[in-house]
Amino acid sequence: MLTPTDLHLLIGLLSKVTEQKNIDIELGAKMKDEIAKTDRDVDITITYKTENGEKSCIKGIEVKKHTRPLTIEHVEQLCAKFSHIKDVTNRYIVSSSGYTKSALKVCKFYKTTALSFKKWTGPYKIGGIDIQNSKCIELKFIEWDGTPHVTLCATEKSLKKQKYTLFNVKGELGVKEFYRDISTKCLNNFNAKNIDEEKHHLTCEIDFNDRVYVKSETDEEIEIKKAIVDGQVKIKRLNDFDFNILVKESSEEQFVACAITEAPDESLIGFSFTKNMIGFVKICIEDRLKKKILRKKI
Repeated sequence: MLTPTDLHLLIGLLSKVTEQKNIDIELGAKMKDEIAKTDRDVDITITYKTENGEKSCIKGIEVKKHTRPLTIEHVEQLCAKFSHIKDVTNRYIVSSSGYTKSALKVCKFYKTTALSFKKWTGPYKIGGIDIQNSKCIELKFIEWDGTPHVTLCATEKSLKKQKYTLFNVKGELGVKEFYRDISTKCLNNFNAKNIDEEKHHLTCEIDFNDRVYVKSETDEEIEIKKAIVDGQVKIKRLNDFDFNILVKESSEEQFVACAITEAPDESLIGFSFTKNMIGFVKICIEDRLKKKILRKKI
């Protein structure tokens, strides 16, 4: 289910829940290569700060999603890259397919910590958290049962039956995409816990903080202040999660675990589990569709 981009984002989010509060995490940071005299991408950087807000050290993490265990060649390339970036003082590699024995020796030689992100087959226990089985977690969602009706509310003038072009501060909007986005926003603003029956009629208002307006065939601009979304929704339950855990290769020390599934809007959602805390994880579809994550702070 997870793509390389998904894994990159997920490891970044999981790193956040396992670290102390006084840190900055960036995905796809540009770091100075002292040998090549150029900037290099580092998948994840975690910058630790002192109480005064000054940098104390930087942890660098390279994330690899291969079909086979990482070999000597893979690890040597990553370790050499780290050795050129003097600002990175703590070096980590995360592999979703493990390592060869020789590759682990190379990691040890270069003082680079090898972590594996792998299937969590149970028992589902980490620290004080004990999950009975993989099916005991459930998320409840609502989704539109059919296409909802969207009404745009103008400030002063009614929208007569003629062709209009829709705009916001960034420029012209695609009507279908705009209606889809506000219909999704309406669902996101509604708590599925409030629905007991399988189907429910939903009406909600979406206010526009930024300027939204339509332009008529005569170039007349009419301000739109809100939209009313009306339609039938239905309950969807998700309980088919993929359980994974991040462990240190040399000792099987558990760092963080997660249970992830794909939501109706194609985002990734689920839970993170550390030794003393359960958190919620979400990766939106816009980030999932990116080929490469650069300079994203989380």
